[in-house]
This record gives sequence, C-alpha cells and structure tokens, in this order.
Amino acid sequence: MFGGTRIAYNAATGQPLDQNLQSDVARGALIGGGTGIVAGVGGITAGAAEVAATAGSALPKVPFEGFQAWGREVVQWGRGAPGAVQRIGEMTAEHAARLDPGKVQQARDFYARMAEAGKGGAAALERVKLMDRILELQK
Repeated sequence: MFGGTRIAYNAATGQPLDQNLQSDVARGALIGGGTGIVAGVGGITAGAAEVAATAGSALPKVPFEGFQAWGREVVQWGRGAPGAVQRIGEMTAEHAARLDPGKVQQARDFYARMAEAGKGGAAALERVKLMDRILELQK
C-alpha cells in the first residue's frame, strides 16, 4: 500500500492516521503518491496529519465493520471496475436473495458518495451499478 493511501484509508475509517504506516514504510511503500505527504521512520509530521485529516474528512466513512471482507467474500465483487462489471453479469437472483438488503443499500450509498467526491474511480461507479443490480434482483 502506498503511504499516502494508508493515511487516507485510516482517515476514512476513523483510525489513527499513522496506524500501520510505519510497517508500510518498512516494506518499501511510497509516501506521498502525489499528495505532498511526507513521512519519516518515526511517523508522520504534524503538517502531514493535518493535510491527511483535511483530505480524509471529505471521504465517506466505511459503512460497516468488515465491509471490504463482505464485498470480497460474500458479494464477490472482484478487483476494481472489471471485477464489478464481471460480477454484474454473473449475479443471480438466488445469490442476491442471500445478501442482506440493508448492507447492499449501505454499500451502494457509500460508493455513490465516493464517486460524487471524485474518489474510487471507475470501481466506485461499477460497484454502485452492482449494488443496484442486486437490489433489483431482490425485489
């Protein structure tokens, strides 16, 4: 994971900004990634924390505990936009019926907000479509 991505992820999920950052740096993660954030071995600077907090405040919160695992393992949305597109084509009414409609709606709303914020790229847009397809099949 890129260090700047870690900081943004931590901000979006309400975790301490420097959580797991040092281990990412130790594994050779790039810090900054175009964000202007600089981190040292001792953690992030106060200025970087302020930048990350400001950037992260615009991101929607992850909708529920275990969200990513739910998406990968239960919904089986694959990797990125291509994975979501493929899953839309494979989704059956039987599989959709086994999914919690409340979680599906939360995921749909989360990715819609991400897309509105200009985050998540094509994957966010395709996951909105996937959640819409699941909700349609659940009717």
